[in-house]
Amino acid sequence: MNKALKILLLLALAMMALGIASCSDDDDDSPVTPPVETDPWVGTWISAGANVAPLVYMAPVNTDTVIVELNANNTVTLTQHNWDTDVWSTNTGTYGITESDSGNIHAISLSYTNPAYDQVGIFEVVEGTPDILKLEVVISTYPTQPTVQGGFEADPALWFDDGTNPPYYLNLQTYVRQ
Repeated sequence: MNKALKILLLLALAMMALGIASCSDDDDDSPVTPPVETDPWVGTWISAGANVAPLVYMAPVNTDTVIVELNANNTVTLTQHNWDTDVWSTNTGTYGITESDSGNIHAISLSYTNPAYDQVGIFEVVEGTPDILKLEVVISTYPTQPTVQGGFEADPALWFDDGTNPPYYLNLQTYVRQ
């Protein structure tokens, strides 16, 4: 065999080896499914310790931990721990969001089933590590209700000042994404 034929044969073998190596089982022609985008408020949120609103912590509510699960299908699960009785309770229901045209504060309405009651208010998700959910809600029959325009801590009736400490707001709840 002459030298030129040997080189051509070696080149042909190298090309075949390259062709075989480039065919692999991990080549997948199936379509890529894009990730499903969820609203920023969807998820499980916990409020504990200093993040619990004083109005929720004080008697008669006596709650030191609140876990809220907001689902993409607009259902909500609320789990609370009563520090006085050491009892956990759970309530379920639905929620609705009215997104603001301007800004990051949105309106929320919640309707729980057992016991049955409705709440209205405002919330904001602050992205971070972890995300924070600021929530201010009142029972729907409360005389003044939080509004997107008014923002957080707008109801002077919910400010507390005992004269010995700086005044504080009773109803702003802070949650951390789990």
